Amino acid sequence: MSFDTVTFWIFFALAWTVWRFAPFVAAKRATLFLSLVFYAWWSPWYVPLIVTSAVVDYVAGGRIHAAAERGTKRRWLFLSLFANVGLLSIFKYGPFAVENASFFARTLGFEGGWELVGWVVPIGISFYTFQTLSYSFDIYLGRLTPAKSFWDFFLFVAFFPQLVMGPIVRARELLPQFRRRRRLLAPAVQTGLYMITCSLFLKVVVADNVAHPVNRVFDAQALPELDPLSVWLGAFYFSIQAFADFAGYSGIAIGVAYLLGLRFPENFRYPYISQSFTEMWTRWHKTLSYWFRDYIYVPLGGNRRGMVRFYVAIMATFLISGLWHGAAWTYVSFGAIHGIGIAVERTIGGAKRSEVGTRPANALALARRLVRIAFTHALWVVSVVFFRAEDFPMAWAMLERMFVAPFTESFELGEVTNARYLLLVAPVLAMHAGQLLHEWYGLKKHVWLRATVAGVFLFLLLVVRRSEAGDFIYFQF
Repeated sequence: MSFDTVTFWIFFALAWTVWRFAPFVAAKRATLFLSLVFYAWWSPWYVPLIVTSAVVDYVAGGRIHAAAERGTKRRWLFLSLFANVGLLSIFKYGPFAVENASFFARTLGFEGGWELVGWVVPIGISFYTFQTLSYSFDIYLGRLTPAKSFWDFFLFVAFFPQLVMGPIVRARELLPQFRRRRRLLAPAVQTGLYMITCSLFLKVVVADNVAHPVNRVFDAQALPELDPLSVWLGAFYFSIQAFADFAGYSGIAIGVAYLLGLRFPENFRYPYISQSFTEMWTRWHKTLSYWFRDYIYVPLGGNRRGMVRFYVAIMATFLISGLWHGAAWTYVSFGAIHGIGIAVERTIGGAKRSEVGTRPANALALARRLVRIAFTHALWVVSVVFFRAEDFPMAWAMLERMFVAPFTESFELGEVTNARYLLLVAPVLAMHAGQLLHEWYGLKKHVWLRATVAGVFLFLLLVVRRSEAGDFIYFQF
């Protein structure tokens, strides 16, 4: 039951009616039931995992708060950490661990050859385990008191708009909203409908249609026939597809929350106007970035204990972040590239904070910023080769095609360079350009402008056909 299907919107109409008109306590219980139905739509066999995660963290959070001794608090926090990381390790990283154990066994001269056949990663497990774990962490750190009702806490864990792909909403953000039902005002409805329309456009029109050239370029059999420009464009198109797909899901989730009278935190803020990797991760998947900042980077010392500790903290954070994205060394490499990039920026000095969101002083300053934006996105495009490629040989072959082949071979331009694909990504680039004008020059986002954009996007949703409809990319994470 994906956000881009008629089935979901029928389901949402039922959920919205229950949430808005049933007695509030009954509405919350019914919404919890519907949320579990929503998750079970993919596979009912994994519902017990959500129940386990919710029960463990609810009990652990209460015991952490009640404990008088720090040692007792730590033991309960460790139980929460062990349970959630254990679920992730077994169900998400089990095949990865077996595959690497088999490789080392063969390296040492043993038979090896082990594998887990038909293993399916439970959908959304990376999101709801982090969400429940943050509850225990925040109680331990004194930022939160335990939920008074287990059912409210369970609803926070399983709430259907953000259950599968986020945003990663923290308990202190959502639980207080379950205390009473907010009035549904016209501005909230307008914002919700606007976000849903724009986000469906990003998914259905942009992401699913750009999927064709992306799949073409990231096909190991087709790669030797592709010219370097096509490979560069394929990686660039994937950067657009990843944004349109994931920001599209997040935007729909946030818009749905608005229509229910709730608020979720912003998850994407036009990341491709970033002037550095450091800024990029304050705009891309913000709820995950802040999760890693608060629970891994800062506890490891962050930038408060000298440069050596900073390097250790930033690399550990991004290596773990890469592994969070997927159980493969290519994902770890993706994280390592960004960790190294941020470490280098910190060492040599990148864009100043005063240059983010402020008017350029002159034409030279403007040109310097635009060059930094282009350079940052070019590095991002290179890094997503590791994110999308099936394995290292594929990633290295693509990089060879991008950087070496232009000087050693001659090519004819192929299908991927067709201008119609550039037309598909143009709206995403225009959205980012508009945000740049808003942040740098104070361009107002008037209601009439939003209405016009939504109208155009709605029209295109109705007339543009999807070439390759598919699941949201982050479903597998």
